[in-house]
Amino acid sequence: DKLSVEDKTAIETAIKVVREAIKTDNIENIDHEVKHLTDVWEPIVKKLYPQGQGANGQPQFSKEQME
Repeated sequence: DKLSVEDKTAIETAIKVVREAIKTDNIENIDHEVKHLTDVWEPIVKKLYPQGQGANGQPQFSKEQME
């Protein structure tokens, strides 16, 4: 519900392309398409979960910060 139609379409399209690439067994193509999926996904995740907050809205701390 939090995703725009454009973001959702971009992710779905990138996933479909990765699935098709997997069928080819061409490692270079698969790697390329997975990178593209990551490039599409990362900015969307950053919008959904601003830096410093996890999926549940709670602050995220590194291991060093917790010690």
